[in-house]
Amino acid sequence: MAAIDSLVATALLRSLEPAILALDRMLDEGTPAEDLGGDPDGYDGIDRTGDLEHLLASEWLMVGEEPDEFVRRYSQRELSFLKRAQTSRKRARTTLVLFDSGPDQLGAPRLVHLACLVALARRAAEAGSELHWGTLQNDARYVLRTPEDLRRLVESRTAVGPPTHPPVDALLDDCLVVSPTEFGVVRQLLLRGASDSVEAVLVDRRRASRRRGVIPLPPPAASIRLLRDPTGLISGPAHRSPATMAPTSNLVFDHAGNKVLARAGTGGAVVMFPAPNSVNLPDQRARLVGGLSTFGPAAAAGRISRALITATFVDGGTAVVVNRVGGARGQRIPEGRIRLSEPVPSTVAGDPLGTVRKMGETLQIRVADRLLVHGDGVMRVGPDEEGRRWGSPPFEVVLSAAGSGQMVRSGTEQWFVRGVEGTRVLAAVRSPDHGGIQLLQIEDDRQIVAVGTTGADRSVIGRSETAIVDATVHHQKPVLAYRTVDGRVKVLSWRTGQLLFSWEPDPFGADLAGGR
Repeated sequence: MAAIDSLVATALLRSLEPAILALDRMLDEGTPAEDLGGDPDGYDGIDRTGDLEHLLASEWLMVGEEPDEFVRRYSQRELSFLKRAQTSRKRARTTLVLFDSGPDQLGAPRLVHLACLVALARRAAEAGSELHWGTLQNDARYVLRTPEDLRRLVESRTAVGPPTHPPVDALLDDCLVVSPTEFGVVRQLLLRGASDSVEAVLVDRRRASRRRGVIPLPPPAASIRLLRDPTGLISGPAHRSPATMAPTSNLVFDHAGNKVLARAGTGGAVVMFPAPNSVNLPDQRARLVGGLSTFGPAAAAGRISRALITATFVDGGTAVVVNRVGGARGQRIPEGRIRLSEPVPSTVAGDPLGTVRKMGETLQIRVADRLLVHGDGVMRVGPDEEGRRWGSPPFEVVLSAAGSGQMVRSGTEQWFVRGVEGTRVLAAVRSPDHGGIQLLQIEDDRQIVAVGTTGADRSVIGRSETAIVDATVHHQKPVLAYRTVDGRVKVLSWRTGQLLFSWEPDPFGADLAGGR
């Protein structure tokens, strides 16, 4: 395995393989060229031709015993000679690749850049040489040894177009230039981007040839992750805030999957943790929103157009108070005290936190296996028919009768996933990288795993140093969040295992990460 294979996240590298193979065929280099004119290196077998000094000793016996037969065999090439061995040195035909990192190469062409770098690095490793790379907009040249070296390629994009004349080293025979602008160099890969593939033309002036091909792109989700961080190794910074921000309830995602909400402190306060798509996004902090209600802790919480919405049961569960903090006032959201069509048991601090969302013009509150829908000034109460469903179309998870696994249903389809004793099921998901149904589970209270329908297809997504007391998965976005027994909160991608955000309480009350 080439060193670069260990730098790219396994799942992402698998999704990039079709592009790498297509480039392999286009480059048409095959196995790196061998130099057969090496130094002598002993003998390697028997040959029918050669110098007489390398004739086998057994053949010389025939000269005295049967000279005529010796002459006949020599003329007919039937004698045996020692075959002389020579050292062979493999060399790569491409030892430098220069990419155009200008605005014309954003998006799909950048994925081809990454695939090209992997393909050429593999060839160089096979040849025992080292591949250098750089950009046309920068004089610096790099090698691939660490994840940071690979990440540098993704981050090298610039608003500056390619130079009028290529750099001097671009004119070398062993250099490949990757750009949509033709420079007249010895070898160049011209790229034209599209939505699901890239048209490529390999120009080789040594052979006076132009070779065309189509480079397939990875699925959209994998493409986004490759462009953000192909290594999959970036970990979110550990933010620390006063212990008063520690969650006192279960965690829930907002409808868009951008925030993780929980009760915290007193007086109906809610803490919001970010669930970013990338750890590279700036100013990712936990935020405590207090003074939401004087009626007690929130029964449900959510975000609508960046406004925090909470719901608290009052009057013995016959009414609900909807509070709103922040956000654009253009959204019509019912606020204040709203009568319920039937009583709901009043929430207490230990009850699970429910969710609030807006579907069209309707406000919906899910709490305690009930669905509350607002309309005509009344909040109608009914059973929550969705149950444990995730994804689009949704999956429903039900325990099997034997208790040895889980039955996953979606419409008329159903799958049985053999479970492991002592696990807690979080969600059923359809992973594009996996190509099938998987259950996200917590094993031994400390690690989150994905288990496929065969049971043998099992991968660890994340491990916790302390016991996990609560976890939640967004219904569509591939993120999950969990809370540990010591109050830590982690948000990570269940597809890649990448840690996106980490928070822990500061026992001394200092806000070291700017949490507020």
